[in-house]
Amino acid sequence: MSSPTETFDSEKPQAVVTAPSEAAYWLTLGGIVLLAIVLRVFAVERQSIWYDEAFTIKIIQNDYSEILSGRVRDNGNPPLYWVLAKAWATVGGRTEFGYRSLSVLLSVLTVPAVSALGRKLLSAWAGLFAAFLLAISPFAIELGNEARTFALLQLLAVASTGVFVAWRSQPSIGKLLCYAALVFLMGYSHYYAFAVPMAHGVSLLFGAEGRRKIAPFMLAIGLAAAAYLVWLPVFVQQLTTPSNLSRYGDSWMTQFAATPLALAFGRTFAWRDSSRALLAAGSLIGLVAFVAPAVGGIFAARYESKTRALLAGWWLAPIVVPFAACLLGVPMYGVRYATIGLPGFLLLVAAGSERLSRPVRLLQLAMILGATSVSLYNYAQFPLKDDWRSAERIVGESQREGELVVLDPEYEALPYLYYAKRENRVPATIVGVVARPSVADGLIGTIFAKGVLQEPVETRCDAVLDDHPGIWLLLCQPTGSIDDYQQILAARGYAYDRAWNVAPRTQIHHFVRPGSARAQSSLAE
Repeated sequence: MSSPTETFDSEKPQAVVTAPSEAAYWLTLGGIVLLAIVLRVFAVERQSIWYDEAFTIKIIQNDYSEILSGRVRDNGNPPLYWVLAKAWATVGGRTEFGYRSLSVLLSVLTVPAVSALGRKLLSAWAGLFAAFLLAISPFAIELGNEARTFALLQLLAVASTGVFVAWRSQPSIGKLLCYAALVFLMGYSHYYAFAVPMAHGVSLLFGAEGRRKIAPFMLAIGLAAAAYLVWLPVFVQQLTTPSNLSRYGDSWMTQFAATPLALAFGRTFAWRDSSRALLAAGSLIGLVAFVAPAVGGIFAARYESKTRALLAGWWLAPIVVPFAACLLGVPMYGVRYATIGLPGFLLLVAAGSERLSRPVRLLQLAMILGATSVSLYNYAQFPLKDDWRSAERIVGESQREGELVVLDPEYEALPYLYYAKRENRVPATIVGVVARPSVADGLIGTIFAKGVLQEPVETRCDAVLDDHPGIWLLLCQPTGSIDDYQQILAARGYAYDRAWNVAPRTQIHHFVRPGSARAQSSLAE
């Protein structure tokens, strides 16, 4: 077994921080892993199932062959996570915790993996500190609490980097094939996986020994790409889906600007409608406590340039490359996607922190713990994503027989129906709106009868609005405004009743027909 101070780079000066003993290393790592488990379990069910997770639940109801072939898919992801999630559902169960527990497990496993990688590349102390930062990271906890691919992607990124480092240190065909397999699995998890082998390749340019390994490295990448060819037709279809690459539209600049804050404290310290003062405070603390040490880690002379290039590329490639695409007119930057570089970023933070004096490190730790505590409290107490659990409860507990539910946009019917089915109160008819409604153009959408999508998928739904005692209208970043709907419904004899706001961005409006039993009840209330 290697000593706690053994690293990937040789003949480095002693670190400022004293290396822990073997027993202290493993005891500390055990405590960090336990902390990671607690933080990922305590609030795993606090946030509502949102659209992306509801789509995961829908996909894994299909056969494995349908998922692997791409006949069942979404517009922007490969299939590996869904295959694993379908298999895991038989173990974890078909509940909110069950669907999310796979990500919890993957996110927890990433913590000791980061410690091991940091121990190999940097030092035992740096590995432990990076693992601790990942264990308490609000963004890592958020992604480890949702039924999506990001926790899997981070684990595979760390695992592939570990195998790459082992192969670069002591090359063998077995390690190279293992690396190729992990790169393939990353590509089957998310399209931003390109960033990790890109960083690996760049690190080989530093030093003659590394450059001699470029040819076998490219062979491994070629093998991974060849195995990926079976998915290539589906990828091309996704790539050419209108607006798919431009899904962030005008928001990519905000996404990019928020990256330092998000990587440091997630999206629950300050986000969306937070005050400018709070956003500025979070960004400043993130820059001082995280980004500045990470930049210092890039220039830490005690580590060889190939190690620093590896970690810098891992952190920056998923940021810089999409940002460049945005500048070229393809607004594809998303801060969630950039979290594939979060482990590399935290390893650099640890490397930079090692160079700091003890008082400065304590000040850095105090800033991190203070802001992280605020962020995690907000995550546990307030809705971060669209709160369809609360929205369905309001409608489900108040809806009278024969009332219609209209959802704008249409895709939000998925999370709404998840909760409606769970509570056994699926509306007889739901209309999902797909285009901006108007009196002239009517209401274009899809119709769900008892939760089942009807054919044709998109149709004019004006006639469906008639002959109901009331209509529940749910708007979440809608195609139309409440004024549009008031005009349409007023023309059909409906009167505005009342409204509810469901944080962070869902509005519920209720309309009734004057003279109906529901209208009389509303007036009495």
